[in-house]
Amino acid sequence: MEIVSLSVQVLGIFLAALAVPILAILLFQYAEAGLVLIAIIFLLETSFPSMPGLPLGILVYPQDIGYALLFVAALARILFEKKAQSIPPVWMFFGAVLAFSFLVGLAQYGKNAGVSFRTYFYFWCVVSYAATFAYDETKVRRVLIGVVWIAVWVQLVALQRWFGEATGLWLFTPPEEGWGTSPFRVVSSFEALALGDAVVIAFCLLSLGRGLRLARSTLPILGPSLLVLQHRSVWLAVFAGIATAMRFGGKATKKSFNLAGTAFGAFAVAAVLAVVVLKGSGLTPVSQAVGESAKRAVLLEDTAGWRLYSWQQLVEKWAGGGIQVLAFGFPFGTSAERYSAETKSAGVVNVAAHNAYVQTLYNSGLVGIGCFLFFAFQVVSALWRQAEGDEYQGTSQALLALIVCQLVYYVPYGVSSFQAALMGIAVGYLRSCRSMPSPVSESSQRAVPPGL
Repeated sequence: MEIVSLSVQVLGIFLAALAVPILAILLFQYAEAGLVLIAIIFLLETSFPSMPGLPLGILVYPQDIGYALLFVAALARILFEKKAQSIPPVWMFFGAVLAFSFLVGLAQYGKNAGVSFRTYFYFWCVVSYAATFAYDETKVRRVLIGVVWIAVWVQLVALQRWFGEATGLWLFTPPEEGWGTSPFRVVSSFEALALGDAVVIAFCLLSLGRGLRLARSTLPILGPSLLVLQHRSVWLAVFAGIATAMRFGGKATKKSFNLAGTAFGAFAVAAVLAVVVLKGSGLTPVSQAVGESAKRAVLLEDTAGWRLYSWQQLVEKWAGGGIQVLAFGFPFGTSAERYSAETKSAGVVNVAAHNAYVQTLYNSGLVGIGCFLFFAFQVVSALWRQAEGDEYQGTSQALLALIVCQLVYYVPYGVSSFQAALMGIAVGYLRSCRSMPSPVSESSQRAVPPGL
């Protein structure tokens, strides 16, 4: 038996050693390979939140290996394919600031720096990798359709977990601590945002009069599920994305705009009617939970009030850290201990800021947050102007709505590697628009600022 076990281990190591260089070559050559890898990682995290890690000083998870390969591929494309000009300089400088904060933290706090830096490493790698490729409208639309199918998988996982809550029969079990007190919140907010992305894409399709079959088949299912999952931050982000999409809906055709407006109104009315109907059915807990969740958000109860106080404490701690901290923030790995409430009896917590902007300010200072905000402004302003033109309006509108949705989501939550892919694709798409041989109006050419 020992010989068999050893043979299996050797075979596994051999296959892994053979697969890694092949995957690295594919990642270097094809954007699709990287995007599929990102999607697979996201789907695995959705289905199995507690994946095993290898104890190598710190726990190394499968995600770490995947994103490390993306980093190597992005670096290789920048150095050997001369793709550095594809990435706005401010984003590269942002990466340098993050790396500086990580290296200082590594010297001071050891592996704790690696743990807190991990999400930013994922985020920066994915944006940089995706931005080194060119995307035409056809490729972007394939990505959008892929996002919808990913959302369908998230929906299936949620349905199975709801079924498991009711029957005790589990296929995809959530982590033991769950994602809140509600039994209906069975996926994390990062995964629920994928449902929100699909809803935003559906509204974009309706406003343009395109892909009506896809929009009509997904919106009635994914929309109500998004409400039942009770991630209020995702509700707000999706509303911002839909509002952005509606801003440009009328440019396609008046009929399409009216169709999207009618769908938006019908969706809102359906949500209200669903609550009313559910009150008289056996699903009363669903309506009560959704209603109570919305009420607590408005009154700043639950996590909303705690987050505001938490952000205040972290900003005050950063502001009192001295000139170097003001400029470059506390190194990654620095304790973020703070009180969980204003009362003297409140406990002490040491978790992430639950705000990408506050966390970025805390760990990279004014320089880091300035770079990130300027980069986001470049992307949004370029997409906005591009969407106002006629030639690229459909694709630019959808990307703009998704980026706005993402940036609003970062107010109550941290950065997301899955959403980072959309950001990088937007940069690559804008670059492609600028260099496309087809006739482009002078105003459309001016739509892409020098940084993009």
